[in-house]
Amino acid sequence: MTRSIKTVFDNTILPKQCIIVEDGPINKILKNVINTFQKKYPGVIETISIARNCGLGSALSEGQKYIKYPYVARVDSDDLNEAERFEKQLEVLESDSSIGMVGSYIQEFEDDARLDFRVVPIEHREIFKYAKYKSPMNHMTVMIRTEVLEETGGYRDMLLFEDYDLWLRILHTDWQCRNISEPLVKARISSKMFKRRGGFKYLLCYLKFRVDALKNKRINFWHFISMAFIHSTVIMMPNSLRSNIYSTFLRKTSV
Repeated sequence: MTRSIKTVFDNTILPKQCIIVEDGPINKILKNVINTFQKKYPGVIETISIARNCGLGSALSEGQKYIKYPYVARVDSDDLNEAERFEKQLEVLESDSSIGMVGSYIQEFEDDARLDFRVVPIEHREIFKYAKYKSPMNHMTVMIRTEVLEETGGYRDMLLFEDYDLWLRILHTDWQCRNISEPLVKARISSKMFKRRGGFKYLLCYLKFRVDALKNKRINFWHFISMAFIHSTVIMMPNSLRSNIYSTFLRKTSV
């Protein structure tokens, strides 16, 4: 967490507000890390403490109530932001008032070893098409206009698919979306990440999300059936095989 927060404040454009949502009780070590940065950047870091763990969607929804500025960047506590991330994303948003959200590629890492890249479509038309099948944005890279969050209702309680759910809803408005064709965030991964993306509970959450998208006409019946078959197969695979599929077919070794 220390490294992650440090990369936020090592950016070429510094945040005017940094909202940290504590989703349930946190330990003293994390409390001390937050207190240290609050003393270093007084008046910038705000903590929102939730008494009991309520899940990612509810935590993000609570945090967005306190946004004071026209743009908000998503930052995950394990990930590292490149020094020009905010500058490059603000440039995109300020150059075109029709763009409501901008993300980028990521490079994954484990410990200090750099691994593969998750590459996503760049232009709005390709992002819109891609979203019918897979998530078109890397959630830890996204910067969104606050008014877009307000207009779409922001994050919902869509367990394990809170981000993808939001992207689909934004893509079915008049707002345009973009991705920057370089990795602006290094995303920490581990074998646990692939394990979390398997099992019957994950499958039920995935199907619930896709049924909601189908009912609200964000995807059609073909999108639902084809991806339900593919994802169900991958989700129920042994973890080792699933991780190999992700690294072989869904990642690139260079960009």
